[in-house]
Amino acid sequence: MNIAFATLTAIALTVWDPAPLGSLDSLRGIEWVSVILDDEDPGIEAKEAGLTLELLRADVTAKLRAGGMKLEEGSASPQLGLLVAHLEYKAIRPSGGGPPGFVAYVCLRVKQDVQLLSRAEPAPMLASTWEHGTLITGNGPGKEEVRKALAALADKFLADYRAANSEGAPLRNPPKP
Repeated sequence: MNIAFATLTAIALTVWDPAPLGSLDSLRGIEWVSVILDDEDPGIEAKEAGLTLELLRADVTAKLRAGGMKLEEGSASPQLGLLVAHLEYKAIRPSGGGPPGFVAYVCLRVKQDVQLLSRAEPAPMLASTWEHGTLITGNGPGKEEVRKALAALADKFLADYRAANSEGAPLRNPPKP
C-alpha cells in the first residue's frame, strides 16, 4: 500500500505551559506562527492529485494570516511549539471499471515543549497538546476536498486559539506551583 505523507510545520512562540491533549489552555499565549516545510515527500499519488507541500503550505499560511495570526519566518526563542499539518493520501483505482477515487486523512496538531511536574528533570520534551483530524473519501483525485478539509481544521485551530486567548477566558488546568 502506497501511502503519501505530507507534513507542514509551523513554529509558534508560546508563553504558557502546555495543558493536556485537546485543552484550549495549551493554545494560550501563542504569539507568532511560522509555517515551514518538512523534508518528507508527499508521494507520487498525492503529487498526481495536485497536492504538493508548497500548495498545502500556502493554504495554511493564507488561512492563518486571514485569521489574524501573526506570521514569523523563524524564532530563536527556547519556547517553541509546532503546528503540524499531516496528510495521508491514497488513490483508489477500481479494477471493475468504476470511477477512480481517493481516501485521505488530514490532521492538524500542536506540539509544544512540556515539562512533567512529577519528574525532577528540568529539560522539557516535545509533546502533542492539541489535535484534530478528519478522514475523507470521494470520487476523482480529491484535491479540492483535501484542501477544504485542511482549511476547516485551520479554522478549528483559529477558533480554539481565539477562545483560549480571549479576555476573561478561564484556565481549565492552572499551573501548579
